[in-house]
Amino acid sequence: MTAGRLDPQMAGILRQRQAAGLPALETLDIAAARAMADIGFQHWNQDPPVVAGIDDLTIAAGLPVRLYTPRADTDPGRLILFLHGGGWVVGSIASHDGLCRRLALATGLRVASLDYRLAPETRFPGPVVDAVAGFDWARSRAEAVFIAGDSAGANLALAAALWLRDAGRPGPRGLVLGYGAFGAPHDGPSHRAFGGGEHLLTTATMAWYWAHYLGHEGPPRDPLAAPLLADLRGLPPMFVGAAEFDPLRDDSLMLADKVPGATLVHWHGVTHGSLLMSRALSAADRMIGDMAGWILR
Repeated sequence: MTAGRLDPQMAGILRQRQAAGLPALETLDIAAARAMADIGFQHWNQDPPVVAGIDDLTIAAGLPVRLYTPRADTDPGRLILFLHGGGWVVGSIASHDGLCRRLALATGLRVASLDYRLAPETRFPGPVVDAVAGFDWARSRAEAVFIAGDSAGANLALAAALWLRDAGRPGPRGLVLGYGAFGAPHDGPSHRAFGGGEHLLTTATMAWYWAHYLGHEGPPRDPLAAPLLADLRGLPPMFVGAAEFDPLRDDSLMLADKVPGATLVHWHGVTHGSLLMSRALSAADRMIGDMAGWILR
């Protein structure tokens, strides 16, 4: 697989990461892995942009939601339900605070960030159930709901839409999927090119995430876990963002190829996780702008 040139700011971030010599998540126990991941998330969430309002709520399912209101005259009829990444194992409302603020400001819409339950304490399909519960709550607050997510959150967003479709229920107005994990084989071109450890996410870490989420090693078999195995007809409009230097790039390319009418955007020069990096990566704001522009189209 050929790739272009790393964004210079992205290359600097990778050099700093390499110099830090951090252990791989899969070499740690769950508590230590989450603690280390949280340190990284805290770095990217320093000095976040200001929004008009932030409300920390709990929905009927007992799940925390953080609701961001970008300005006083925000359109009450539309809302974005956001599902954070982190391999279903790490991450939280706090880890994606800066991204959700920026998405709210870029769209002018409210963003509701859902703290779904994490694996291995809650394995598949529990987080999918939580995502559907989050959508139900969002639909009680707005007529038009978009579901957005990055990485594992993009997986859950698509799985929730499949769940709703199969139940014959109204689904989201649209899906906004940033470099998601959709079940592409780990021996494919993008994993071979970018999964070795030089581009943040590794193939080994991704296998560790899947094992904790599913409760077993090996590829996922259920279409709600691996949506590339699903019948993808009858879904809402879909935005798919693919990071160039990402072992999950094939997941996004294969998904867009299987969904007629999907909007595929190639995010050149960046790695997995880059949507969080606006503090040091100008491309991250452009990527968020791509997502916002599609929602507002």
